[in-house]
Amino acid sequence: MGVIIINQGWTDNLGDVAIGKTLKKELKDFHPFELQFAPIMAKPAQTTASKILELIKLDCRYRRWIKKQLNEISEPISAAIIGGGELLATNMNFNSAMKIWIEQLHKRKIPVFLWGIGGGYTNPIYRMRYKSALAKADEICVRDAYSKQVVEKCYARTPLSYPDVVFLYGKEKKTHDKNSKGKKVCCNVLSYDYYKNAGGSKSKEEYFDEWKEILDSYTDSDTIILFSSTTIEDRKTTEEFSKKYVWQKSCVSFPDTVDEYWSQLEDVDYVISGRMHAMILAMQQGCICVPYEWKDKLEVFKREYCDSGIELAKVRRNVELGFAALKKGISGLEEDERKA
Repeated sequence: MGVIIINQGWTDNLGDVAIGKTLKKELKDFHPFELQFAPIMAKPAQTTASKILELIKLDCRYRRWIKKQLNEISEPISAAIIGGGELLATNMNFNSAMKIWIEQLHKRKIPVFLWGIGGGYTNPIYRMRYKSALAKADEICVRDAYSKQVVEKCYARTPLSYPDVVFLYGKEKKTHDKNSKGKKVCCNVLSYDYYKNAGGSKSKEEYFDEWKEILDSYTDSDTIILFSSTTIEDRKTTEEFSKKYVWQKSCVSFPDTVDEYWSQLEDVDYVISGRMHAMILAMQQGCICVPYEWKDKLEVFKREYCDSGIELAKVRRNVELGFAALKKGISGLEEDERKA
């Protein structure tokens, strides 16, 4: 029997790709194959009534698409793993996909494990729909204390909690000296449009000045600055920022794959980014990470992993414990199926 991994591993976000790769690597004994979580985009809607109407339309589109994906699977499936990533978000696409995936899997009596997911507080409509979906999940595992609080308070479930799965993407290297200015700093400026659409209040001038102030804190005249990005979306803003100011030593290089980004980090001392998985990957390459705290998950990440002094080896052991729990759960289901 096999397991389905349902995630965002087909996007241009290298963090999502890293999630998919890590899940497949850790669950290789269960013959996993991937399906895309949320490939259908909704039309923009402004009023509450129009948002509800678009959600209903989106549900119908997802129901047709998901039924087709599941009907094409010929081998027996012991479980479906949905995750990881920020899937409990104020996002119409994710909200509809979560609802319909779990609905269709539940109808087929395929156990659902929501694994390594995160999310924050959302509006009443999304909250009601997420709550209905999560009630049918067999097990839920979140990636941080904040998401655990949200799931308990908003969705009346008590989830497991283990660090993000991407902490096991590669091998751990020794962390660089935290007291020195960086000899090489990697800077990934978050897309300004993404920042504004998420409720950011700063003008572009203020936004860039804030990033410049952060970057200046970790560089001097001898520092090499690498302007990079783990999403297509961030490239335009990162490149624009790189050209706005005068830098002593700098280069712009955008990786197309996780492996290319991983290689970029080999001689980097600091990584400054608004992307959580960019920093999780960087930590494993021994980099010191400086989050741009533009939303709750980055504040939580900074508090739990950058400021706490926790050893990366301990974080990775906790992720391994999480995978052990997941494997035990799947194995138990398969054993029950054989007995039946």
